Amino acid sequence: MTGPIVLAWSGGRASTRALTHLRAQAAPLIVAVACGFRAADPLEAWAAQARAAGAHQCHLIDVADTYARQVAWPLAVQGLDPWPVPVAQAAPLIAEALVRVARLEHADVIAHGARGADARALAAAVHAHDAALTVVTLPPPAIPAEACVLALTVEGSQPTALNGVPLPVRELFETLEVLVGADQVVPVITAVWQQLDATGQAAARTGTVTLRVEGAAIMPVPSHSPA
Repeated sequence: MTGPIVLAWSGGRASTRALTHLRAQAAPLIVAVACGFRAADPLEAWAAQARAAGAHQCHLIDVADTYARQVAWPLAVQGLDPWPVPVAQAAPLIAEALVRVARLEHADVIAHGARGADARALAAAVHAHDAALTVVTLPPPAIPAEACVLALTVEGSQPTALNGVPLPVRELFETLEVLVGADQVVPVITAVWQQLDATGQAAARTGTVTLRVEGAAIMPVPSHSPA
């Protein structure tokens, strides 16, 4: 990466990781973009945080009115909570701000820390404005080369332990991310639900499921009951 890079900045864990990755790659000019979705959002504080974390500049874009009309109200009408901001639904607004700054800064690359459906929605929204821009997820999704076997214990649809070790949900998810890669966490959880459903435990979703994860392949490991 040799030119300016525009970074979607929220101050959260994902965008902080992305910024840390850019700094490690010695990006010559990192331009953060923070969008304000409501009047109370501390944009100036977010900008200071971005600069302290290594961004060279930070543009602040107020999209509160548009978000309220185009996203928050329609979600509320459907009985859905628009807070925290759902990235997939807000992607057109975020993308418009990112593309505007990219053109201003003569940048060809837009970076972000989103994953999965959020990342796809954001990339599609950016390319709807400018198909020539490169959109990258940072750090790049990494799938461990070596296979690993996971035993996930679920009680009442809540994950409670990994490989026999009780963990709070947040730590369990973070550990899964380290073991299988960020992009594989949701597929692994989905595979666990499917295995519980297949064994007749769909109602309670309680039990332990063992999976072998190798690259993008997720395979159930049969349990061997004593004869």
